[in-house]
Amino acid sequence: MTQDEAQAIADTLCKAFGIRKAKVRFSNRATRGLYYPDRKVIVVGNRCWRGVMNGLLHELAHHVHDCQENHAYDRSANGRRQIHNPRFCRALNDVVVQAKADGIAEEYSWETEYRSVRKLAIARGWASAPTTPA
Repeated sequence: MTQDEAQAIADTLCKAFGIRKAKVRFSNRATRGLYYPDRKVIVVGNRCWRGVMNGLLHELAHHVHDCQENHAYDRSANGRRQIHNPRFCRALNDVVVQAKADGIAEEYSWETEYRSVRKLAIARGWASAPTTPA
């Protein structure tokens, strides 16, 4: 994937959600995706550990969540931000469904998600539970 392709995907999905476009910065050094809410910037690259498409969709879900919730993140009992909260997980699923509908992505690898996100996705029926070999 190239910078232009990643930006085009982000632009298409932002338009579908009726939100401000995110700027995609493509980095060949990035091993994980990042989202900077204050600048509306997503950083992804071909070395992303979860795959560039999964990384882009995950970080775009942070942007969708940020725009729809107006910077709202839950706080845990100790006051820390809970970035991968249930509302983020809903945004991620919405992004995945829209990407499939737009022909951008065939599938999303929920197996590459953080355990808390994957657990909620399985509980909500968005992802299937891993099967153990017989």
